[in-house]
Amino acid sequence: MTISVLIPYRHVDDQRERVFRWVMERWGEARDTYSEPLQIVVGRQASEGPWRKGEAYWDALSRAEGDICLFVDADTWCPALPAAVNLLVSEAGPWVRGIDEVMRLNATATEAVLTEDLAPGPARSTHGGVEGTYRHAAAGAGTVVWRKDAERIPVDPRFEGWGHEDSAWAFALSTLLGPPAEVDSSPCYHLWHEPQARQSRTRGSDESWRLWRRYQRAQGDAGAMTGLVEESLKALAISS
Repeated sequence: MTISVLIPYRHVDDQRERVFRWVMERWGEARDTYSEPLQIVVGRQASEGPWRKGEAYWDALSRAEGDICLFVDADTWCPALPAAVNLLVSEAGPWVRGIDEVMRLNATATEAVLTEDLAPGPARSTHGGVEGTYRHAAAGAGTVVWRKDAERIPVDPRFEGWGHEDSAWAFALSTLLGPPAEVDSSPCYHLWHEPQARQSRTRGSDESWRLWRRYQRAQGDAGAMTGLVEESLKALAISS
């Protein structure tokens, strides 16, 4: 059984590229920590214009060979993900949320990670800590799901720019597959880079917010959620 690691990425600036290369190196080193072979797949956005994370994930998914898909981000490192994969294999849940807390390293701590070969945890402790920490209640980075389910319930590509697609995907997965299994004590470290333009820390754009609200209202309603997922699949077909 192969595990496909899906990493969405588009070059924006030198700092993001440095972070991305560091994350890719860690994945190269992580192969021995997983019980099954890893296939690393970098997903690229097909369309021009604003960033659409769902498109990049779909591109990676189209080349995935594994039965299990591990969705991650190009600017994060999550040490507990092998345990999340094991939960899916053991059928602890229909999908797995492999992160319970996200720690945003500040610029100083991130530079220590990139240049001093410090792991994110020690860098956080000795180089100024974090910009913020928050509970991760969405899908997206750290999500482990069977490929067949990821193909029929994709990350919606209609979310543009920053935000909301991970939370909407969690609503869809929970409604159509069931609640996730979760890994206890599984922090994820977000490395610093200039953020995307957004209205606030919690709201990306009015369009994405309205689409997210549709997913929120469809929670627990399989018919309504299936309709949203069908819209998402049609959008992916158009963009491919």
